[in-house]
Amino acid sequence: MHQAGGGLVDYRETTDAHGIVVRQYVDSSGAVYAISWHGPAMPNVQALLGAYFERFRSGASATVGDAGLHASRVADGDLVVENRVRLRQFSGRAWLASALPAGVSSSDIE
Repeated sequence: MHQAGGGLVDYRETTDAHGIVVRQYVDSSGAVYAISWHGPAMPNVQALLGAYFERFRSGASATVGDAGLHASRVADGDLVVENRVRLRQFSGRAWLASALPAGVSSSDIE
C-alpha cells in the first residue's frame, strides 16, 4: 500500500507485463473509489471500470487537440472518466465523486 497527498490518499499500484501502471485508490475500509493508469498501451478499461464501463462508453466523446493529443472526458452523475493519448503514451483516471474521502479531491488522483 502506498500513500500520497499528505497521507490522505492510499493506493495499490501494479504494473503488468506490457508496462501499464494501474493505481487503485482505496478508502479506509478498502473500497476502491478511483483508479488511474499510464503506459505504452491502453489497459483493459472495461475490466478496470467493471459495472461502470457502459456509462463510460455511452458518454465517451473523443476530442482531438494539438500535437497528436487525443482526449476524452465523461462525467455521468458521480462517475468521471478522463482518458488521454499522446505520442503512444496512454493515461487516464476515473473516480466516483460521491465516494472521495474527506479531504481528497480529484487532483489527488494521478
